Amino acid sequence: MPLSVTERKGFRFFCKSLQPLYHLPSEPTVTKRLRLKHDELKALVSKMLGEAESISLTCDIWTHQSTMRSYLGVTAHFRDDIEIVGIELCCKHLTDRKNIPNLRASLREVCAEWGITYDKISVVVSDGGANIKGAIREEFGVLKHVTCIAHLINGVGQAAVGLDKYVVPSERDRVEELPDNEDEIDDHDDDGTPENGEFLRGLIKKVKKIVRFFRQSEIANSELLKIQSERAGKPDHQCLRLIQEVRTRWNSCYQMLDRFLLLADHVSQVLLKIQREKSSKARPPNFPTGEELEALSEARDLLKPLYQVTLEVSKEKSVTLSICIPLVAAMKRKTDAFVPTTPIGFNLKSTLQEEIKTKFSGIENLKPYTAATVLDPRFKTEGFSNSRNQIQVKANATSYVGQLVAAEINKGAVTLAEALGAAEGEGPPADGADDGLWAEFDSNVRAHAPLAHQDVAGGLPVEWRQYLNSSLAGRKENPNALSVWKVMKDQYPHVYKVAMRHLCAMATSVPSERLFSHAGLIATQLRNRLSGKNLDMLVFLRSVPEKLWLT
Repeated sequence: MPLSVTERKGFRFFCKSLQPLYHLPSEPTVTKRLRLKHDELKALVSKMLGEAESISLTCDIWTHQSTMRSYLGVTAHFRDDIEIVGIELCCKHLTDRKNIPNLRASLREVCAEWGITYDKISVVVSDGGANIKGAIREEFGVLKHVTCIAHLINGVGQAAVGLDKYVVPSERDRVEELPDNEDEIDDHDDDGTPENGEFLRGLIKKVKKIVRFFRQSEIANSELLKIQSERAGKPDHQCLRLIQEVRTRWNSCYQMLDRFLLLADHVSQVLLKIQREKSSKARPPNFPTGEELEALSEARDLLKPLYQVTLEVSKEKSVTLSICIPLVAAMKRKTDAFVPTTPIGFNLKSTLQEEIKTKFSGIENLKPYTAATVLDPRFKTEGFSNSRNQIQVKANATSYVGQLVAAEINKGAVTLAEALGAAEGEGPPADGADDGLWAEFDSNVRAHAPLAHQDVAGGLPVEWRQYLNSSLAGRKENPNALSVWKVMKDQYPHVYKVAMRHLCAMATSVPSERLFSHAGLIATQLRNRLSGKNLDMLVFLRSVPEKLWLT
């Protein structure tokens, strides 16, 4: 709601009816009080960020279509007991060009404003944009940058359904008129794909025409709802409607095919009735044949694992980075095991296999993913695929995390050499001849003293090896990996500290994209004069958990 809502006649009448004695504040007073509350909650969140063991950031850039202003969105995620808390830190107005140096400076300002030190940042997630990716890698380091896995899946899906070669009108070299909303474009006329069963894109275009007909025809839509109501006894608000594909999101294509196949019988009856009675001015589109429906069904089944992975990794309040490798392996197995019977099914399976191999072949070699996987007590080394180099991948992952655990064991510990040095300092000065005799021995003690605290066996800390050899926690029984670690932290205290730095990292930049969705609902066309400062304030306040408001 706009800040001036308290001065609107209808709202004032509502509040007066609810509590006649309450005096509504004016717009300047509301803005002032919100600013005070913002400063209060900002200090509280900054304190929480300072106390967090590790912080995961997601970043993205957004341009407001009404004002053509660009904004940098940053969200922070950290652990609070067994829950992951996400805060939308800022929707920062970018006044300069969106190049790497300017974005680096903006990210540095955001971290300084919230008191976030770089050593606490576990990962920074963004999409594949060259400018934001370059800024993150130069500012925080290459090892801390993680490419959003949801964008990689989106690339696989777009290639599968034939959207990878499509260019939206605003990015074309020549276009006479730009549409108001490119997401609402129903079809593209220049791809040359025939509307028959030879190509998947052609079948999708045929389904899109049917969906568009039902969205534009009141008679067809009413008949579809009527059939569902009469046969299933559903009220109107529970009856299903057809879904149209949106070009920028491949999963909308899967949703369109799934809903169309679910309502295929009803849709065919409505089209036949309209054609027979000629009750619509527009000519009803042709319904797919039996062979085409079979091909569409196979396409839907092949795309389903991709859709399910997208939903799993896009969660915001649960552990997601550790499930990426197991999910990609499961998606690959599902795709390989599917046996198509139509030419379209064969082509789609081949495309999916090639795209999955191209996009995710190296995911098991990326340290943030492998570390999170082996530190998840539900997966450990069993979460990796059954590829030929699996043994080497597991060895690299366990060795890398083992080094982190060893460093954690040595952190802050008083080594044997330090203890010997303290003891020598307390006693009488040693004789010079003794120093010469014992010099080599004392040097060896200081060199090997850290190994005593590491408790190494077979090149790995014993605590880490014991964790790896323990039984897996049930995935279904333990949907939250953090709750499992809460029980195990006393048994593996040093591994626990390393796990908390990796498991709370986000796998996607979806939170920052949701930030812009929230910003778009606030800064509407009717509120295009909202300042960047107030938009930043309102976005942050909207994301603060309710319990913090009440403190």
